[in-house]
Amino acid sequence: MADARQKLVGLLDYVEQVVRLDERVAFRLSEYRLPDGSTFAVTKIDTQGLPSVRHDNHDEDGPVWLEAERLSRREPPVPAIELSEWMVLSADPNRPPE
Repeated sequence: MADARQKLVGLLDYVEQVVRLDERVAFRLSEYRLPDGSTFAVTKIDTQGLPSVRHDNHDEDGPVWLEAERLSRREPPVPAIELSEWMVLSADPNRPPE
């Protein structure tokens, strides 16, 4: 009962935010607009075969149409011996190799 109540409260909060922002609810992916007015949609075909992405599963709450696990961090590949003298690698994904 508490879980159903939480879901209802979440839905009502969403509706309240939509009304406050004076936005139209999108019923299709093609209708959804980003803040700059552009569209963005990812389909099942776009995500099939990606690591840690599953489609059409079920869990204790019911059907799950898309599930994506957080990927674990991996170290960058070791460069070839010929290049290793000139490269400084970092585990920071925002820092380019030097």
